[in-house]
Amino acid sequence: MDSLFDEVAARLQQLEDVRGQFTIRAEQLAADLALVGLHNELRDATYSAAELCRLRAQSAAFSLARTAFEAAQQMIVLATEDDYLGVGTRAWLYHRRKERRIAQFAKGVDVAHDWYEQAIGEIRRIWMAYNPDAEKILRHEEAQLDLLQKNRGGADNFMGRNLGKIVEERYPKLAIAFGKSSADLGELNSGIYAALSRESHAQLRLDLAGLRIGPDGTVSIVAQEVDEASKDKLILGCVSSSLAEARAALIYLIDARRKRRAAELAAEADRLSKEPLAPGFKPDLGLHLMRGGGASTTFHFANVPIQKVGILPDGTVRWSGNITLEDQEVYAATFDIPQVLVTELVSAMGVEAGVLAPAREVKKQIFMQPRTLRLACTLGDIQKFAGDAFVPLSVTKIGVHEIESERRPN
Repeated sequence: MDSLFDEVAARLQQLEDVRGQFTIRAEQLAADLALVGLHNELRDATYSAAELCRLRAQSAAFSLARTAFEAAQQMIVLATEDDYLGVGTRAWLYHRRKERRIAQFAKGVDVAHDWYEQAIGEIRRIWMAYNPDAEKILRHEEAQLDLLQKNRGGADNFMGRNLGKIVEERYPKLAIAFGKSSADLGELNSGIYAALSRESHAQLRLDLAGLRIGPDGTVSIVAQEVDEASKDKLILGCVSSSLAEARAALIYLIDARRKRRAAELAAEADRLSKEPLAPGFKPDLGLHLMRGGGASTTFHFANVPIQKVGILPDGTVRWSGNITLEDQEVYAATFDIPQVLVTELVSAMGVEAGVLAPAREVKKQIFMQPRTLRLACTLGDIQKFAGDAFVPLSVTKIGVHEIESERRPN
């Protein structure tokens, strides 16, 4: 049985690792908040369900397993939705409305209404600064929820449909290799949900092994022995599956977002690359690589010379040089070493740490003994300076070139 607990713990950590790669974007604020909130619900419900199983409190764990299952399904629907921004905003509004309904019973209609308007207003105020369509999106999705509410025959969720059916339709996007078709996975999930619903709702909890009737007509129940192993298997198996599917959905969304962002940057870099260069300037290497769709690529340079650098006030070490690519064209390359890697640069250059320490103003440093480095880099953000656009190469790893290493004293 420990293997089931270990599997859940491993899959929970795998999900958290992927969550660490997902960043909340200001221009997609409401949708991203909805997705992260559902992730937190799945994480907390999973952890609590597993702990209750360890305590042999399976009856209490079933409701949490169902919560985890439902949160995972909502995550899948959101992460694989083509209109992620719109539907994600609707999901955020839907859950705020649920809280408003609860508040109406506890504090009254007026207080609940004021709370809801304040919550929406706060998000609107922040979001509009980064997305000019925020107000329009909020109004549209509020109207969509109003329509769903009028359609009493629909499911009570932000899609107005059976989420299990939607998830079944989205499985092909996730390429989940469970050895089952989307239809089989949908049928399996329907069975799991039915079992969880049965166990998590009030019922006649009388697992009878028999009845004893006394001479006076009183009845004693002979309880059936609880099969804790089977209940653990259902609970932990459910949350493990939910974690795996939620992780696949989050990976899908992150990948789709990276591809979309790379395409946007490539288009912008292409436009900037076509602008005329100032006399004596060479085309920028970063723009050239971004134009080719390299926004999320790691580039390796085997022999980059470094002799003259600038130390920015934030501790970044920057220098420029010429790079000749295979097409024999010469490009101007700007390299940025973040402050966290400056210690490695100090070691590679064989200089005192203070030499590369930042100051209030940009500081320049020329090395009497230049070095040739091996660098791994990713592309930074498009920057503009004095009418010139460039993309710095952000260094992620530093190594001394083999020839230079041989010259270094032991």
